[in-house]
Amino acid sequence: MFERRWVQLAAALTLFLLPLLLALRAPQGEAAGVWSRGEFAKVEVTHLVIGSHDESVIRYAALAGRGVFRNTEDFYFWASKNDGLPKSALGRIEVRGLAASRQNALRVYLASANGGIYRTVNGGALWTLVSRELAGVGEAVALSPVDDLTLYVVVGGRLYRGQDIPYMEGSWSLLSALPEDRKILSLALDPLDIQRVYVGTAGGGLFWSDDGGMSWMAGDESLVATDILTILVIPLPGGAPDERLIYLGTDRGLYALVGRDELSAAELLWGGRRIHALATDSAHPQMLYAGVARWGVHRSDDGGRHWEEMHKGLGGASVYALAFDPARPQELYAATSDGVWRCQVPALAPVDTPVVAPEPTTTATQTPSEPTATATTAATATATATVTPQDTATAEPTATATASITPQATATTEPTATPTAAVTPQATATVSATPSPIRPPTHTPARARTNTPAPPTRTPSPTSTLPPPATNTPMPPTNTPAPPATNTPLPPPTR
Repeated sequence: MFERRWVQLAAALTLFLLPLLLALRAPQGEAAGVWSRGEFAKVEVTHLVIGSHDESVIRYAALAGRGVFRNTEDFYFWASKNDGLPKSALGRIEVRGLAASRQNALRVYLASANGGIYRTVNGGALWTLVSRELAGVGEAVALSPVDDLTLYVVVGGRLYRGQDIPYMEGSWSLLSALPEDRKILSLALDPLDIQRVYVGTAGGGLFWSDDGGMSWMAGDESLVATDILTILVIPLPGGAPDERLIYLGTDRGLYALVGRDELSAAELLWGGRRIHALATDSAHPQMLYAGVARWGVHRSDDGGRHWEEMHKGLGGASVYALAFDPARPQELYAATSDGVWRCQVPALAPVDTPVVAPEPTTTATQTPSEPTATATTAATATATATVTPQDTATAEPTATATASITPQATATTEPTATPTAAVTPQATATVSATPSPIRPPTHTPARARTNTPAPPTRTPSPTSTLPPPATNTPMPPTNTPAPPATNTPLPPPTR
């Protein structure tokens, strides 16, 4: 008996937990705004890039101490791609930077803390050193989206620039004009100008160049005390072709600058947060997404001034990288301190747009025809209700003899008796109107309403408790005496 109960309990738990586990693993039908983890639970994922090759989407993720993993179709399966990458004495593969070609996602560049800058041209099947000049401690790498060949890399604290053509030994320039005592934390290239490059430092502020790094200009001095962890550069919405909007994710919050020939003063948009990652939505360029330390993902639809949480299911994990799927722009991926995650971006909240009623084309007389019923009206034409009080013995109206009623929003008329022959309600007419701040009040019905007046009737409503209307015409007497008897004698009979 005891064993049978255990079998029943195990079967019940299986039936309960199996659908839940399948739902967690299901790649399709994910709810919008809810994150689902692909793999690497309790593992720190430091970098994430997504690109396309032919009609396939390829995703690369760098794990702390474990190198690079690649994913193609099944989001829940990632394959190790570390052949050719150097290892430390303890067998660790430390990745400090990752960049993929936009034209061919099989070509990827990697900054290795164990040996410099590496490339793969076959999707990670084999990695090779880009150049012997770039052997050392690799710290950052960025590939220009303009020509897809120009690379900026940081090796041993120094910034280099060069064009990498696969299977050829390129030439590299040391950009020594940048102050060497500043530790470089972030690197960003202009999306339209191949000569513009931005460098974020640790406690040294922001530096930028418009001549390919041959000369440098410093940003706002108020940024000197901050660590610039990530940089996002986009064309300034509504600005000149060469104006840029630069977002800086720092250890103290989010800053924004406007750049053209020089940079504007930095504006703190969101303080008190350590922001590691920034991304924009290609389908909605006004949307800005931020990956925050120990606070998940947030998004803003006004350029970073107001934020909403978007980390349902993700929890309070630290987010180090964000990337959108180029084939499915509604899918956002995140590299976090607890694995790699995916989310269907929720749709924007609808904006309440006031509906403007058309101009009135006719004028109709509104006559209530349903006693004791509440009518909600919003007519597109101007309606005029004429309320005429009856004799004082018949009703006690609270309206004046003639009232023109033209409410804007909701008009509620509650007659308690059937209108008389003069089309007059015999009870109090209550009209409530809500004025609109957008347009002058108009009377707008929610549904079509007939404006043909009901045929007059002189018969009071059977449900009314009011006395019948009094009249000034005397009623015919009901006690009229019978006609008097005639005393005229009958004629004598004829003989």
